[in-house]
Amino acid sequence: MTIVEIELKNKRTLPTGGSGPIDPARLKHARIEFENNQVRVVRVRVGPRETVPMHEHSLNRVAVFLTEHDFKVTNDDGKVETPKHKAGDIGFSGAAKHKEENLSDKSFEVLVVELKR
Repeated sequence: MTIVEIELKNKRTLPTGGSGPIDPARLKHARIEFENNQVRVVRVRVGPRETVPMHEHSLNRVAVFLTEHDFKVTNDDGKVETPKHKAGDIGFSGAAKHKEENLSDKSFEVLVVELKR
């Protein structure tokens, strides 16, 4: 069994809401698992060789990779990155606008914990 615990240091609370104008939780690949006034947890599942359209993250977020991650990420300015992660890896990201392509022949799954300011 693996447990990932995320401790929130900021005690301020804000109302619930989306991440940005092109909210990733509205995409077919995403489902909101939990939301309160401090965080929103989004489960993202992307099939083999599938593409996720352009979307925007306006909140800081913690990503918990549930499977291997081999993606091509294209930012809105055209810059391309090819990040790779193993199942169990954890990452932190800030605001971003990008589209993604699963380069693997396997499905991908991640939990994204958006940190409300």
